[in-house]
Amino acid sequence: YVWRVCEHDGWLYVGTYNASVFLPFKPFPIPEEILRLLKLSDSEEFQTRYGGCHLWRSPDGEHFLPVTTNGFGSTYNHGIRQLCSTPKGLFVGTSNPFGPNVGVKRDGAWHYEDNPRGGLEVWRGERSHGESRPAAKSRALRLADPHRETAVTDHRETLASLASLFRVLVYTRVTEDFYEHSGYTQMGYWRPGTANGREACDNLMEALLALVPDKGGRVLEIECGQGATTEALLRHYPEDRITGVDPFPLALDIARARMPRAAFEIMSPTMLHFPDNSFRSILSAERACYFNTRRDFLREAFRVLEPGGRLVLSDILHSRTGEALSIDRHRQNYLSGPRAYEQLLEKMGYVDIQVIDATSECAQAYLGAIRRHYIGSFMKRKTTEGDFNTLMGLISLHALFLRHYVLVGATKPPGGRT
Repeated sequence: YVWRVCEHDGWLYVGTYNASVFLPFKPFPIPEEILRLLKLSDSEEFQTRYGGCHLWRSPDGEHFLPVTTNGFGSTYNHGIRQLCSTPKGLFVGTSNPFGPNVGVKRDGAWHYEDNPRGGLEVWRGERSHGESRPAAKSRALRLADPHRETAVTDHRETLASLASLFRVLVYTRVTEDFYEHSGYTQMGYWRPGTANGREACDNLMEALLALVPDKGGRVLEIECGQGATTEALLRHYPEDRITGVDPFPLALDIARARMPRAAFEIMSPTMLHFPDNSFRSILSAERACYFNTRRDFLREAFRVLEPGGRLVLSDILHSRTGEALSIDRHRQNYLSGPRAYEQLLEKMGYVDIQVIDATSECAQAYLGAIRRHYIGSFMKRKTTEGDFNTLMGLISLHALFLRHYVLVGATKPPGGRT
């Protein structure tokens, strides 16, 4: 996360904190799911590849160039602790608590090795010869090194997947009691008298399925996760007619244990490996805002729906700034409101479109309920300070950029082409 911000010589500098260097010393390993996603073997390789603080600079606050993405060559520099603009240049102070000897795990055993880069470091940066100040209000940015731009772009999808997986894993762990260990993670639909997250999510699934008049045929859930929402489909569908897809194998292993007669497959929501006209209904709960892109998903859903089939989903619309700043969302997904959502569906060929603004019943009610729950739990010392701070941070990010929560229903025309 961002630790320090400073303006110097017409540039905005942003320094980060990066805890990767501490992972080898943790008593628990990195989940295998994350290691497979990043194509890594262990925590040490994670530290080597992703360790070290970052320092970025921008001429306009929107387009950023990397100054360093590896702690100035030392993964032990895990944070930019100070930034100070002076007439002599920009001074950068790093946080580095490691000493001249450091524990290193090799071949399953710990050894102390020399660490000449132990201790904090102070760096001074000055303008390169011939470099001019950035033009005021510059909107275009030409990178001096296009290979660095390509590297950053190439890693974005992996980082987005990692961020999404991390968020789900952490959120799931710290909110189990709120959802009564049901496996739900959604905001839910809070009718008067709703007692907890589990009831709210049950309500949400019923509200979505109420938008499906014909509950015959096969049903597909997109990004089903660990299968809690998929299990809710059993109230209306036989288990052997239910299919769930998700990009994360670990989540699907849990889903299969819940519903052994349903079909679960590893699949991207924007590249569905099903024949045309395969499903009578498609459902997704609070996931489309993360798809790359929502438009591509809606196109794929249209293709695999039977003529006359129904798509239903709950979705979150964020501000334009929120879409641009998030690492696991995409600026192409920005929609200004429910009407813009309707227009997108119309352009893609859907009919019988319903876009219901349920911000009050879902997002606002959820934010109030989960805050009350965990403030009370923390005050009673049932929730640790670390879990409380983590959860409040996640909730704050939800609230900061969220603009609308919508329930969506749309039909592929009976004579609709794929």
